[in-house]
This record gives sequence, structure tokens and C-alpha cells, in this order.
Amino acid sequence: MTDAATSATETPIELQKRLRWQCRRGMLEMDFLLRRYLDSVFLTTSSDAKSEFEALLKLEDDLLWDYLLGTKLPANPSTQALIDAIRTGFAA
Repeated sequence: MTDAATSATETPIELQKRLRWQCRRGMLEMDFLLRRYLDSVFLTTSSDAKSEFEALLKLEDDLLWDYLLGTKLPANPSTQALIDAIRTGFAA
């Protein structure tokens, strides 16, 4: 089954559980930021925001960390809004 097919049949709770493993990145600080967002905000966001978060987790660690630090900015404004939400721990 493809990722798209899996995502389409998953409940939000199942998706959250699957993404929890993808939040484990090998850098404690990044793990903390991603897990805090996933555990406190993710379930209350729109389906577009959930998809955006899932796509964000597919980025290389170095690029994602640069986005979270603000040393690089994503081209997509919705991605930047998500990064801001992850940094603050609130929904975008």
C-alpha cells in the first residue's frame, strides 16, 4: 500500500501514532520540538496542515533543523507558518 493510500484510510489518531516514529530524528532538540507539536497541536489542525506536517517530516534533518532555527526559510508560506507553529507549540 502506498503512503497516499495509507494516509487516506488512517484515522487521525493512527496517523499521529505513525508520525510519532518519524519525529524521532537523532537530535534531542528537534525530537522535542516535533513531538511537542504532534502531541499538543496536531490533532486539532486541518487535514492540509496534517499533510504539510507529514511532508515536513520527509525533509533531510539538516534542512529541517535550519528551518526550525530560522537560518533558512522555506519557499512555501504555508510551510513557514507550520515551522513557526512548531517553534511556538501552537497551531498555525
